[in-house]
Amino acid sequence: MKVQSPKSKVQGRLLVRRVLLLCCFLAGPWTLDLGPWTSADAAARPRYGDTLRLSFSQTAETYDPAQAATLPERLLARSIYETLTSLPRGNRTGAGVEGRLAASWRAEAGGRRWIFNLRPGARFHSGNALSAAAARAAVERAVTRAQTAAAAQLRALQFVCSSPDPVRLVCDLSEPLPVVPEMLADPALAIADADGSGTGPWKIGAWTAGTRARLEAFDDYWAGRPFLDAIEAEFGVEARRQRVEFELKRAEVLASSPAEARPPGAARPSPAASLLLLGVPAKSALLAGDGAAACRALSEAIDREALARLLPPGVAAAAFGLLPGWLSGYEWLFGRPLDKPPPAAGLPRAALRLIHDASDPVARLIASRLTFDFRALGVELRVDSLAHAAYAAARESAPHDLYLESACLRTAAPGVALADLLQRYQLKGGAAGLFVAGGPPEARAEAQYRIEHEALETARAIPVLHYRDVYSFQLGLEQVRLDESGFLDLANAWKK
Repeated sequence: MKVQSPKSKVQGRLLVRRVLLLCCFLAGPWTLDLGPWTSADAAARPRYGDTLRLSFSQTAETYDPAQAATLPERLLARSIYETLTSLPRGNRTGAGVEGRLAASWRAEAGGRRWIFNLRPGARFHSGNALSAAAARAAVERAVTRAQTAAAAQLRALQFVCSSPDPVRLVCDLSEPLPVVPEMLADPALAIADADGSGTGPWKIGAWTAGTRARLEAFDDYWAGRPFLDAIEAEFGVEARRQRVEFELKRAEVLASSPAEARPPGAARPSPAASLLLLGVPAKSALLAGDGAAACRALSEAIDREALARLLPPGVAAAAFGLLPGWLSGYEWLFGRPLDKPPPAAGLPRAALRLIHDASDPVARLIASRLTFDFRALGVELRVDSLAHAAYAAARESAPHDLYLESACLRTAAPGVALADLLQRYQLKGGAAGLFVAGGPPEARAEAQYRIEHEALETARAIPVLHYRDVYSFQLGLEQVRLDESGFLDLANAWKK
């Protein structure tokens, strides 16, 4: 009898195992043990489908990136349109730019020329490929129309683009500018085709200005199709109806003003701050004579701590500077000393007229309370609440003395945020220099402080409060990103 060697036994066992595995493969279907991914974990895996419903207390009259101002307007614009570059999450300096529709770039001629190589595979929602010619027309339109500090600086330096071939965008300026990639990350300078279509993960499916919008997933998005099929958003929803719809699970995400009743569910403040500001129109009679002294008297009469207590705890703080202290680090330098009493002298005018946007709940709440603070100066304050469109048209032109409005800080980079505020309210200060990210942090903070101090001395802007909007989320939402600018990124969101 022949004895099988150990080596032959091992080889025989391996042959039997291979035959069994082959049989299992051919028999199919089969089940494999994937370790942690068991049937019980299937609900934890991303899946395609479903519609996400959003409810906003604020209105949305446009999704044009050059005009977007309110929270829902900015969310729509950034979901539909993209910029050539972007600032990474957590960026507080303005330095360190990432590519978006531009895959790479370089400077020539000492910074007077910038060449951007477009990302391959990017397409507009219309189906047209993103070409250098389309990008050139879109960037030049945005720079001409946008009212941000970046757009104003590019216009001042005679920014013009050309498209020597389909994938290269060449931008020229009259003077060297080292921060062009940072400036082109401004959401107001997003790329839109001639027909209004964008390149973002979501495209417009239906739109009713001021009421509702439906966004649909863009199947050909260059970074991959969103998991959700659609997003339905409703605007200008009053607080009571928001709570009812949330409890009945007719809305998965609420974005509420802190001036409204406390929102339901797992509420969390937005990372982005808004500035409630008392503005003085350029033609206001308050600026006649010693206008700065009159406006300082108004500012010092405002009991900001009491106003902050009108909002829920943890979402509002007294504002003495344009930027909040956690962003600038120096806001406390603008505060009124604790031992300095409010001014006793009255103003030259015994009656003042203030207007505000009726769709701004925080301005509506605080405006009524300011009448008591100004009465201590012997001033009667008449408050007029205007519809959104009427307020926008009347803010700087109508015969009123003051306006009260909220301005969202669109970025966590303090220099860029301050530059936008200086541009929006036409305040003094070197807004363009705030984009320069060079130098140590201490030098940047000192330069920003000097510029902000000079702007506040003009007396045309009186900071009142810094506050945050509040989000509520239903359980079962995954991969919902809320960045430092308050943007709700839903490109990778999905529902269990």
